[in-house]
Amino acid sequence: MFTVTVLPEGRLLEARGGEKLLELLRGSVAAPCGGQGKCGKCRVTVDAEERLACTVTGDRGMTVTLPQTFDQKILTQSPEICAPAAAGYVLAMDIGTTTLVCSLLEGSGRELAVAACPNPQAAYGADVVTRIREAVSGKTEELARLVREALEGLALRCCREADIRPDRVKMLSPVGNPCMRQLFLGIPPENLGKLPYFRAVTKPQKMRCGSFFPAFSGAELVLPPDIGPFVGTDTLGCILSSRLYEEEELTLLVDIGTNGELVLGDQDRMVCCA
Repeated sequence: MFTVTVLPEGRLLEARGGEKLLELLRGSVAAPCGGQGKCGKCRVTVDAEERLACTVTGDRGMTVTLPQTFDQKILTQSPEICAPAAAGYVLAMDIGTTTLVCSLLEGSGRELAVAACPNPQAAYGADVVTRIREAVSGKTEELARLVREALEGLALRCCREADIRPDRVKMLSPVGNPCMRQLFLGIPPENLGKLPYFRAVTKPQKMRCGSFFPAFSGAELVLPPDIGPFVGTDTLGCILSSRLYEEEELTLLVDIGTNGELVLGDQDRMVCCA
């Protein structure tokens, strides 16, 4: 064992010999390529020498200086929110590949509070494909833990802002692309990593929240089905919110995200792709 000093915070981390520096710094540095040494985003200063954290294997005490970071602006406003079909308070969650957003709603659909943060899974890759590779290599449980803890933190922040006790929340509903939802549920995404691709959540599901969000153990977790293997419930939310299914004219809906989707249709028919 040896100690790694992390600046400018002055944190002290205990490390084992042979451990990659990137593993120690997960969440503190970007790693869009998942630690393959290709993107150059995990660049840090190790004992006054600039290095990629994913290429440094620890075998001694060292001082690591992190790069300067910038605040990320996350879109949290929406012109319309679909009213939930539930009595009591509801938490609507958007599990984005890059960002997480949580909204606290009352039964009428009126938004009481909203909170957002970067998706901490980004430390294991910036895109869906890299995240799938990391998950099937044995990190599914870690990726699930990261996103669940972050979402629960956002949910509690919303409750504090609206002065609502967590036990008054009756329903939580997380949406996202199929990969992000599988990682939230702890389902290894092998089905999305190779042909033939298929969706894992094919039917609506309801379950207790306890194993996902201990602070909301009395609430119900509601999971709508995915549309396809790469078109998920975030797209379903866009369709419902925009009322695309009521359009008389052929209309194109575009969800611009790290994982982007298109829906073309009207009141008679819709086709989609990602």
